[in-house]
Amino acid sequence: HHAGHAEELSIGDSMELGWEKLRGKPLRRSLALWRFFTVGAFKTVRANRTDTPELTALTAQWVKDGLLRLGPTMIKLGQVFSSRTDLLHPAYIDALQSLTDDVPVVSSRIVREIIEAELGRPVDEVFDAFEDKPLAGASLGQVHRARLKNSSMPVAIKIQRRSLQALFDTDFKNLRLLARMLDGWEALQRRRQGRTGDVSRNWLEYTDDAADLLYKETDYENEANNVEKFAASLPAELNVLVPTVFRNATTSRVLTMQFVPSTKLTRADKLSELGLDRAKLRRQVIDLFLTQLLETRVLHCDPHPGNLCVATDGSGRLVLYDFGMIDDIPVEAQAGRRKHPL
Repeated sequence: HHAGHAEELSIGDSMELGWEKLRGKPLRRSLALWRFFTVGAFKTVRANRTDTPELTALTAQWVKDGLLRLGPTMIKLGQVFSSRTDLLHPAYIDALQSLTDDVPVVSSRIVREIIEAELGRPVDEVFDAFEDKPLAGASLGQVHRARLKNSSMPVAIKIQRRSLQALFDTDFKNLRLLARMLDGWEALQRRRQGRTGDVSRNWLEYTDDAADLLYKETDYENEANNVEKFAASLPAELNVLVPTVFRNATTSRVLTMQFVPSTKLTRADKLSELGLDRAKLRRQVIDLFLTQLLETRVLHCDPHPGNLCVATDGSGRLVLYDFGMIDDIPVEAQAGRRKHPL
C-alpha cells in the first residue's frame, strides 16, 4: 500500500518512537489522550448534528488516524469496537475495520533484538530463513515468517511490541475516567428526557472488559495454552484447522506457530479465484460457532475477519488464528441455550 517498504518501516519505527517517548511519561501520555478525546468528541457531535455522510466519513477517518498515532492500546480498542455495529455509526465501523490492515510495522532490527532477548539465542540458531519483511502488523505486535531450524515446517512468529504493560496502565486509568464521564453524561441525558427506566450502554463495563482482554492478550504463553485447549475441544469432523504451537520457540512475548497459507473470508475476489463455495463456507462458520456454543463450551472470543480464514490449498478448511482470549461457557448457560437457541 505504501510507496516503498523502507518508507513504511520508517513510519513504523518513528511511530514506535513516538509511543516510546510517551511511555515513561504518564502525564504527557494522559494529555495526548485527553486532547484526542476532547477534539474527537467535538468533531463527532458536529458530524452528528450536520448529518452529512461526507463529514461523518471524514470524522471517522480522523478518529482512525488518531488511534494509529496513539498506539497499541487505542488501536486494539478500535478493533474491539469495530464489531460493535450496535454502538457505532457504519462510517466509524468501516474506518475502524481498516485499522487492522494499516498498523505500521517496526524494522526487523528491533524485531530480531526482541526475539533474541526472549529466546536467549540469536535468531539464526532457532530459525532458518527468517523473513525480515513482516507478514502483517498487528496492534500489539507483528508476524514474521520463518522455518524452524532442522525442519521443513514453515512457521509464523508473533513478536510483541516493547513495554506494552506500562502503556496499558496509563491508558486504562484515563479510559476508565472517560468511561465514567460518558456513563454520567448519558444518565443525565436520560433523566432530562424522562427515560429513567431505560437501560443504557455501560461504558465503564466495556472498558473493564477491554482492559481484561488486552492484559490477557499480552501473555503469549497464555495464548499457547488457549490454542492447545481450543484445538483439543473441537470435534474432528468440523474440518477446522488450528495451527500447532512450537513451545521451544515460545515465551510470553514471542509465539511460534505453524504457518498455514490462508485468505480472509471477507476477500470475495480471492474466494472466487480459489473456486470456493461461499454458501458452504457460511454454513461451516455457523457450524463452528454453534459447536462452540452448544457442544464444546470452549469459545473463541475474538472472531474478527482477520482471525477467521480459509486455507488456500483447495481443502476449503477454515483456519482460526489469535487465541488471546477464549472462554468457557458455564454448563447452566449452555443448557439454557439448548432450550432457547435464539
